[in-house]
Amino acid sequence: MVKKFLSRKFLLALGAIVAEILIGIGYDVDPKLIAQLAVGIAGLYIIVEGMIDAIKKPNT
Repeated sequence: MVKKFLSRKFLLALGAIVAEILIGIGYDVDPKLIAQLAVGIAGLYIIVEGMIDAIKKPNT
């Protein structure tokens, strides 16, 4: 059960929900910071997925 809550997809969705709630309640969030965080998370996700695929791929 804990593994589901630590998945990258869940954490990415949770971060997006938290950002939307903060913006919705009027918290002054810098849009540039949100964009930088989104790009950083997406880039990290792509790199980690590539590493996982490389590990899972049998050596030929």
